[in-house]
Amino acid sequence: MKLVLLLCIALFVSVTCAYGPVLKGYDVVAYFSLKPDDNGIQGSKDLAFNFTGYEFWFSTPANMALFKANPWKYAPKYGGFCAWGICCEKPPQWPWAKNNLGPPADPATGWKIYNNELYVAIGRSYVNRFLQDAEMHISEANERWSGWWGKVDAGPFNDHCYPENWRECAYPNILNGQ
Repeated sequence: MKLVLLLCIALFVSVTCAYGPVLKGYDVVAYFSLKPDDNGIQGSKDLAFNFTGYEFWFSTPANMALFKANPWKYAPKYGGFCAWGICCEKPPQWPWAKNNLGPPADPATGWKIYNNELYVAIGRSYVNRFLQDAEMHISEANERWSGWWGKVDAGPFNDHCYPENWRECAYPNILNGQ
């Protein structure tokens, strides 16, 4: 895993290197049946499905079937990167760009369903902050993400950028000595 990470950083292709399952293997369909303050539910590698080159894990065969039938309905917005960061963290203070994704997200606690869509963030307080002025923040994040990937339901998925390793996402050039 570390070798893959270092190779990806060295080649500056962090958005195309597969590190692990999307959102650490948390079941993206399960969020839709949870109470707002519940923790996400871990999926199983035995219930894995590849979508656009990314591995999604599920906690039940029924959830995997729902995802297969309509992946974009359940896929996290902005690829599962922090919605607040996509919306509001911009250069020069923050390094997030098409070729340098973060921002990190916490799939255990940093999630909310809003208008039947899954948003994740680095933590619960940030997803709540994002949704305090939801329409404005969603509009700004949609514009930025679409500018990078052509539309909102496109782009890479977060399979490596979490609170515990955010520096690897934010500063790959510095970690690589450049």
